[in-house]
Order: sequence, then structure tokens, then C-alpha cells
Amino acid sequence: MSLDFRLVLILMGLALGIRSWHFATTEVTSRDSIHYIRMAWDISQGRVIHAIRNSEQHPGYPFWICAVDTVIGPLMPGSLAERYQRSSQVASIIASVALVPVAYMLSRQMFSSWGAFLACLFIQVLPAMARLFADGLSEALFLLLVMSSMLFGYIALRGQKLWPYALCGLSGGMAYLVRPEGALFPVAFGLVLLGMTVQRAGAPWWRQATALALGFLIMAVPFVAIVGKLTSKPTANRVLTADSVSAPVPPDSPLIASWFTSSSHGMGREAWAFWIFLGMLARGTLFVLWLPALLTMIFCRNHVWTQPGTIAVVIACTGLEVLLQRVAATMGYLSDRHMIVIVAFAAILAGGGISEFCKRFLGWRRILVAGVLVVPVFAVGIYRTVEPLHANRAGFKQAGKWIAANTPIGDPVVDPFCWTHFYAGRLFLEAETKGLPITHPRRLLVVVDRSASKHERLPVQSEDKLKEKGGTPVFTFESSRRRTGDGVVVYAVPLGS
Repeated sequence: MSLDFRLVLILMGLALGIRSWHFATTEVTSRDSIHYIRMAWDISQGRVIHAIRNSEQHPGYPFWICAVDTVIGPLMPGSLAERYQRSSQVASIIASVALVPVAYMLSRQMFSSWGAFLACLFIQVLPAMARLFADGLSEALFLLLVMSSMLFGYIALRGQKLWPYALCGLSGGMAYLVRPEGALFPVAFGLVLLGMTVQRAGAPWWRQATALALGFLIMAVPFVAIVGKLTSKPTANRVLTADSVSAPVPPDSPLIASWFTSSSHGMGREAWAFWIFLGMLARGTLFVLWLPALLTMIFCRNHVWTQPGTIAVVIACTGLEVLLQRVAATMGYLSDRHMIVIVAFAAILAGGGISEFCKRFLGWRRILVAGVLVVPVFAVGIYRTVEPLHANRAGFKQAGKWIAANTPIGDPVVDPFCWTHFYAGRLFLEAETKGLPITHPRRLLVVVDRSASKHERLPVQSEDKLKEKGGTPVFTFESSRRRTGDGVVVYAVPLGS
């Protein structure tokens, strides 16, 4: 058994262990995942074209949820909402474990086996990425497809064979079906191919370019034909039209985001966007790994810059950086989720660079230096990564279960947080507009969060105003944990006849 194979097995075991822990300890699914589940549900009910045209998400991840749910969904206990939560989590877990060998092989294009091992180790324990990999989010699948496109691109640019170009375009097209920025990577590899052709003064290139383009277009064209535009994401369309907003409520509700406000240190949007991008990059790399990544690009030129694929990835990441700063300046927010590709490539550079640096030492000194550089990052990363997902949101799930068990399914639920509406099963009834049983006299069920958070960007109603309208509390949840965010109350507000 080769060293590479053994190291990949160790990394896959670590990834599966972390993801299994998250799967077992998740209190509620991410709010973002509810949008994906809604689309997946429509697709599973045969409303495929409707789902693609009317959703604000690209369809790649919802289709992946459907595929996984078809296999494991009937085996999952609990309500339909819990079934889809688990199916979406398993979909992400499968993608995150499959990411390990792809990221490892990509790292091996530049660095040694141990450099690739450290790179993949960092990817698995950096909280900005690893905490997304077991949630019902598209990031694990997106990163898998983007890194597959990178890997095939590295292989393609070193030779004249057509198949790696086709697979680079195909995986890039699949990444585009998950998130629109996936298109940047096959385009970047195409630009480098063109540059290499010019440098070689007329070397044959059109067959390779055609294979790359066809691989991408096979995946992208049907989606564009259905929606009639390059992307269905409103954030991307606002960025393309430079239509800025002052108080954004993005449909994908980023998990960890920075928001532009009038008190943002007096900075204008453009300056704030650049500053926040740097801050997100630093936070994503645990405030330290950006430095070895930068030093690797400077001092390990023979490993990094001799590869045409690296130039393509840097071009793509630069384009992504420009787009993200435009998102921040236009929309007034930037999320850790947006940074995942750049942070992952920084982790690859950092892992490879640390490995090369350690080679300067012999014997026990090499082990000591590696331990000093790697163990603190691993310890802090794993400590922050393995915290249960959304642990302080259990009240919303309990409220949803209570509504499902104690109210007619036709009673409307107003839930700006989405969780209670989802766990009450109302998401799966949105296509039903008539014939649902309701309470007489009619009433509205309104969910209120009793935390210290102000939720300024959500249409939250205060308890005092609900009481003025005749509302009475019908369900209250107070957690025994001493954490803010657990208190949830449901009010029944009369609607009249």
C-alpha cells in the first residue's frame, strides 16, 4: 500500500469522523438549507422546470439532495422535515468525504505527499469550511466540483490529451450548476491555454479548447435556456447591474457574515468591501495560515509557479476576489461561505509550504518544527469545528413539532426565522392552496424569538404588538442551557372570520 493511499485513508477517516459527530449533534438544519430543501421537494414532486425557473438558487445541490434522498430517505425515521434535513446533511457529508482524495491529488500536483496531507488536514479542520461540510448547504459539493475542475485543469495544461480538458470543463459546468462562480475556473484554464498557444507560436490548441468548452456548455446551456439568464441568484444579478441596497436581506442568509452599516468606521462601501474581504480571508485561515500561504507563493516558486495550472487558479481566484468585493460593495454584506474556494487554496499552499520548510531540518528537529507549526492550528481548528451545529436553536424545532402535532395543517405560520415553519411541515404544503383544514375562528401562528438579538433585517413582531392584536401564547420553550437564543414562543393571533 503506497504512502499516498494510506494518507488519503487517514484523512477520509478523520473527515468521516468529524462529519458523523456533526450529523449526530445537529440541533436544526441551517436556515439556508431550507431554501435548497424547498427546491429539492419541488423537483421530487415532478415540478422540475417550475423549481428551476422560480428558485433563487442554482439547481445542482437540490438535485443532489433528491438523488441522496431517493436512496436513504425511506430509511430515515421522523417527520418529512427531519427526513429531508438528514438527507441534505448526508448529501453534504458524501461530497465532503469525496473531496479528500480530490484535494489531495490537487495538492500533489505541486507538493510532496506530506505537503498534500497537511493541506487536506487544514481543509478538514478550518472552521470556516469544515462546519459547512455536514450542514445542508451546497459548499461541500461546490468545493468538490471546483477542485475537480482544478485537478483536471492541472493535468490538461501539461499535455495535449483531450479528456482532461473535457473533464475540466464538465466539472466546472457542474460547479456552475451549484453556484454561478463555478464558471470562473474553466474560463481561467481556457485563458491559460490560449496564452500558452501564443507563447508556443501557433501550437495546436483548438481541439483542446473545444473539448473544454463543450464539457462546460453541456452542463450550463440547459440551465441558462430554462431560466433565460446566466444566473437565478438575485445577489449575482444585483452585482451585474450594480444595483446596490442599503439594508440587504439576501435570500441565502449567510451563516457568518459582515454587514455594511452607517457606522462601519466611517468607510465608504468600496473601502469597506476591501477591508472585509481581507478580514474574511484572515478569519477563514484562523488568522495565521494566510502567512505561510503567502510565503509559499514567494519562496516555493519551483513548486508553485512552474505549473500552468497554478496560474489559471490564481486568475480564477483573482476574478472571484473582484466579484466578492463587488458583492460586498453592492449588497453590503460578505459571508464566509463566499470565501470557501480561496480559503481552501490558501490551505493547500500553506500545507505544502510548511512541509517544504520542515525539509530544511533533519531527524527530531524536523518533527519538532512540524509540531510547532501544525499542532496549534489543528488543535484550535478542531476545537472550534466540532461544536454542535446551531445548538442554540432547538426551541424553533420544538415549536415546529408542537404546531405539527397540535394545530390543523391549514393554520398559517408566520416565522421570519424559517425553522418553525419548516419543522411544522408547512414547507411541504406550500403548493396546496385549497382544502386544508383550519381552526375556527381563524388564527395566525406567529413565532417570536426571546433572545437578546435584535434581528434588524428580519420582519420580527414584538410580543407587545401581538398582544395588542389579541394574540395569546400557545407554546413556550425555555432551554435549560444558559445560552442566548433558546427562548421561543408561539402566539395565536385571531384573523377574524
